[in-house]
Amino acid sequence: NPLFMPNFPGWAFHKFNPWRARFDTLLQRHIEAGLIDEWKWRTWVKKKKDAIATGDVIDYVEPPLIAALTLDDMQSAFLLLLFIMGLGFIAFVAENIRRKKEHHNEP
Repeated sequence: NPLFMPNFPGWAFHKFNPWRARFDTLLQRHIEAGLIDEWKWRTWVKKKKDAIATGDVIDYVEPPLIAALTLDDMQSAFLLLLFIMGLGFIAFVAENIRRKKEHHNEP
């Protein structure tokens, strides 16, 4: 689970809170000074050292940008195809049932 979200840091204030402008100013200063990125980096390094010290395996291999398609990549497309084929089969069966009923009702 990611520790930090890839969005801007902030506080939840009501729109007309008197402290909002002050906090916005201070957060902007921290961002411009690079402190937020520095704190993120320190936190990640500390988490990694703690995990190594406890024996947890941190073995994340970044996937290559260009790779062959696998079944995991295509699974949703196959499921969608099966769903659409199932709808077509249901329509086919319903049409055949309707034709048989009309055929039996003819004098």
